[in-house]
Amino acid sequence: MRCSRLQSRSGWRSATTTWCTSASAASDLGPRLALQALAPQVLPDAPRLHFVANMDGHELAAVLRGLKPERTLFIVASKSFGTAETLRNATSARAWFEAQGGTDLAAHFVALTARPDAAREFGVGRCFAFDDGVGGRTSLWSVIGLPVAVAIGRAGFEALLAGAHAMDRHFAEAPLEANLPVQLGLLDVWYRNFHRFGSRCVVPYHHGLRSLAFYLQPGDGEQRQAGPGGSGTARSAYVNDHQCSGQINYVWRLAAQPAATVAVPTMGEWGLALLASLAALAGLLQLRRRR
Repeated sequence: MRCSRLQSRSGWRSATTTWCTSASAASDLGPRLALQALAPQVLPDAPRLHFVANMDGHELAAVLRGLKPERTLFIVASKSFGTAETLRNATSARAWFEAQGGTDLAAHFVALTARPDAAREFGVGRCFAFDDGVGGRTSLWSVIGLPVAVAIGRAGFEALLAGAHAMDRHFAEAPLEANLPVQLGLLDVWYRNFHRFGSRCVVPYHHGLRSLAFYLQPGDGEQRQAGPGGSGTARSAYVNDHQCSGQINYVWRLAAQPAATVAVPTMGEWGLALLASLAALAGLLQLRRRR
């Protein structure tokens, strides 16, 4: 992807001024969030980047309005290259491109997918493939992050990858009392199983993180759907949004399942909750000593 990104900065960049990414929510939320959060790091000569993931054609129509086909590059991001909303938007973009007199379709459509065969059948000329084992919700770090790499440059994107790797190493190697992902997990057990809180609230107070909750919620829901609830039915999650102090915050249920199956913690959960309690108590005592 590094070599192709350099080509894009020369060949594609000189021929196109606008990049339009059509993706499902899985492949859209990561790059969208990253570019919003890293807006100050976007290179001055980066192309204009648009993201389209809505099945409603009005979103794509609004993006295409005023664009010139000869100066536009379409990126179709789909792991399976079979997601309904992605293909619908890609098909609509292709129809617009041809109707506007665009030529050399293959040069103006790029695919980021684990199914390059399906992409080429669609008419895409260049494919950036990634392994089928890469999950859609975490694919920002794969070639799905191509728009981010083009926007912030090679050095910026490699710094982003290095930060993600550092967090992975922290999770794998840091002691429990200083391990941030472990502490977050223990807090979930504490709030859900002992306080019976059925919702989580994410409140990003920086405008650049306004899509953080959108990015977190589907992955959280997928993890909970991975295992059946006590009744044998899959757990699910949904989003509610509301205004608070000018910020858009999001609250979603942790799990929708029968109360009886939620109310009884397992022995493992009791142990984790006890560890969380001890950690919280130790932190409180340390704070009091400092005062």
